Amino acid sequence: MKKTAMAVFTLLICSTFSIVFAQSNDTIEIHAPWQEKKDKAIRFVIVNNADLSEEKISIIKKVIESKEYYMKDDRVFFEGWTGALQFIDSTNTKFDVIVSEKMIMGDIVLELSEQKNPSHNGWTTPHYEGDYITMVNIEIFDAKNISTIQLENLVRHEIGHALGLAHASSDDDLMHEEIGSEHKFISDCDLEGLKFLNNGYRLTDIDCSFI
Repeated sequence: MKKTAMAVFTLLICSTFSIVFAQSNDTIEIHAPWQEKKDKAIRFVIVNNADLSEEKISIIKKVIESKEYYMKDDRVFFEGWTGALQFIDSTNTKFDVIVSEKMIMGDIVLELSEQKNPSHNGWTTPHYEGDYITMVNIEIFDAKNISTIQLENLVRHEIGHALGLAHASSDDDLMHEEIGSEHKFISDCDLEGLKFLNNGYRLTDIDCSFI
């Protein structure tokens, strides 16, 4: 049996929220692609240890499942990762979302924790077989006490890491290390990073300046 190795690095998510004003694209770093799944369904488990309301759980589901998109200055922005993935992948990748009160197995497990972390709002840990991601654990700290917009932005950002994206250089981008307190959506630069991951690229910077 192949042994799944813990990532040699853990993605550290920003510890503060700040308002973002810049409007530019530059580069996005990618880490590693996912190991190919035959059924193209990603089992996504939300573990509600923080006892979040149905309203906040529905916001998290929207970030995962929405196919809505917006156009601004001839650029496309997606509300949810399902829409973003299906936009670049003709095989119709989708998420199978499960909400649980206890820890169960999944491809991506997002734990909503009451625990506070003095340095980070979120923590993403990928697990690997060789050069490919096989499973990801995400923890959202002090989940009950962050605002709705902050929760939405943070979960959207964390899932980007779970899918193999690292940080973008533009502070206007969802994957910038400072997430922001205004709504931030999945950008064409994020999509470009996903395309390169789909083609097997890893551990490199992708130029988004031409988009």
